[in-house]
Amino acid sequence: MASGTTTGTKPLALPMLPQGIAGPELQPLVLQINDRLRRIATGVAAATATAPSTGTTGPPATTGVNAISEVPSGVQNSINKNFSLSHTPVAGSEHVYRNGVDQDPNWLTISGSALTFAVAPRADDQLWASYLY
Repeated sequence: MASGTTTGTKPLALPMLPQGIAGPELQPLVLQINDRLRRIATGVAAATATAPSTGTTGPPATTGVNAISEVPSGVQNSINKNFSLSHTPVAGSEHVYRNGVDQDPNWLTISGSALTFAVAPRADDQLWASYLY
């Protein structure tokens, strides 16, 4: 329940949602909420972050409209690697999930609203993206 983060001299209590709080379809949301709580508690939002789409560093995206759990459009058939998002994400704000796992930036590229996977998603993979635009 508590992280190693301190405020002044007192440890900061960091409430976290338990991993088993919801079924598998909601686990990515639980992970995202916990990550945001951790960032708020540790002040990470004010630091620099790695932008998954370019691999460069810069200030994290803190403004814009939030697209949460958007399903990218495209044919899932174990062959197609190209998908698209409804909007062009703010650099550094993208999180793309495959079967509940936040994808490493080396596993995909984002250019504008185009999303290209290094390995084509299977027909039964669950894909979604969260980002600011």
